[in-house]
Amino acid sequence: MNIIKEACKLHYNAKVREFCEIVKIAQTGFDMDNNSIDIMQELTNSDIYCIENIDWVYQKSDFVPLLFDNIISMASKYSIPLIITTNMKIKDINKNFNEHVYSVLHELCNIYEVPGIDVRMQKNRNFI
Repeated sequence: MNIIKEACKLHYNAKVREFCEIVKIAQTGFDMDNNSIDIMQELTNSDIYCIENIDWVYQKSDFVPLLFDNIISMASKYSIPLIITTNMKIKDINKNFNEHVYSVLHELCNIYEVPGIDVRMQKNRNFI
């Protein structure tokens, strides 16, 4: 999120979406406010696009990996920086999406592991 905040300060058109939200919009064509949205058009109109929490893969279908693959391919084709966040281990991407998505991510992406304590869990300790 710090990268996106800095990009916005520099007047880049940066968009952040949760992966589950992207899947819902792609399936229905509408966001939570019932605005009509085309995810691919939104992506190509962005200077930087961030997909948060690709961990959401509960829906076992061909649609989710295909959608994710198309987003990655479009970002690459139009040279749009794509930031993808996950708590998944890299080997789980192959298992939860498919081998092609895994391969494309390895080819096109730099993977940065952020080690350490999950700050959200630290903050939530007071509520347990």
